[in-house]
Amino acid sequence: MSASTTKFTVPLTQDFRLTTDTENSANIRNLVLQRRVIVDPKSAPGFALRYAADPTIKTEPYESWRDDGYYPVNPSGLTAAINSAVIRSVIANGSADGPQDLADMLRQIKAEIDRIAAMVDAAFIPENSEEVAL
Repeated sequence: MSASTTKFTVPLTQDFRLTTDTENSANIRNLVLQRRVIVDPKSAPGFALRYAADPTIKTEPYESWRDDGYYPVNPSGLTAAINSAVIRSVIANGSADGPQDLADMLRQIKAEIDRIAAMVDAAFIPENSEEVAL
C-alpha cells in the first residue's frame, strides 16, 4: 500500500481551512490551521520603488493562505483546530451581524460548530445507510 501524495485540505469557514504539514500521508505530523488573508501589493513597504523599477509587477490584491496554528494529528487536535477557527471567525466578524454580547457570541459559535458537525456527518454517513438500532 503506497502513501498518498495529495495534500489534505478542508475548508472550515470562509477564512479558515485545515490542511496537513506534508503531502505524504504516511509522514503527517501536524494538522495546520490556515487563515485566508487578502494581500494588497500596493500597501507593501517599498512598493513605489519596486513599481518604478518594474511597472509590470502585479498590483491587484490577491488571496493568500497563511499558517495560523499547528495541532496534533488526533481527535483532540482536530477538535481544538476546529474550535479555534470557529471562535476566531465569530469574533472577527465585525459587521452588523457580528456578536452583540457574550450570549449572542456563544449562539453564533454553537451554530457554526453545528454547521461543521453536519458537514462532517454528511461526509462519513452514506446517504442510503439505514440506522442500526442498538
